[in-house]
Amino acid sequence: CPGAIVKQIQRVAKWLARQYHRLKVVLRAAGVVHADETGWRTNGHNGYLWTLTTADHTLYHVDRSRGGRVIVDLLGKAFGNGGDQTLISDFYSAYGALDCRKQKCLVHLLRELRDTAARNAVFAAGPFRRRLKRLVKGVALQHGLDVRLPLNHTSTGQVTSAELPSTFALAIGLIAGPDNPPVTLPR
Repeated sequence: CPGAIVKQIQRVAKWLARQYHRLKVVLRAAGVVHADETGWRTNGHNGYLWTLTTADHTLYHVDRSRGGRVIVDLLGKAFGNGGDQTLISDFYSAYGALDCRKQKCLVHLLRELRDTAARNAVFAAGPFRRRLKRLVKGVALQHGLDVRLPLNHTSTGQVTSAELPSTFALAIGLIAGPDNPPVTLPR
């Protein structure tokens, strides 16, 4: 009976509501949070699945919106205000709604370089792309990360579920600072 299944799912949601809120508190206190969102259909209606993760915790949140309000609601307005928290994400502008340190995902940066080079021959042949790619790969190697770009994209250009673990695992900062010194690359 479909109605019984829906009622049981609603009961489980109520039982887990406290854990959901507890998980949000834990993520709000984390030093580094990785965030991503992707399209998600529920009963034929478009929405978004937001994923926030740390080394130990992951929160999934379905919302009708892909706007900055969602990330602010999930992590709280105070996230990063002390300068000791970092949000790692792709280049989507909604993450700009939080006033915190931000780092961009390495896989997304490499993909953007590849796609821009494919669209623009001058950029592809120019020294900037080669230097930036070398810098990114050098930083990754310094951190012991594998920087091969996954090629399993869907026809819509969205990241597939098989790619998500590598997207999060390869997210590193490229901002020099006291905790992340500049990198000197071998020639």
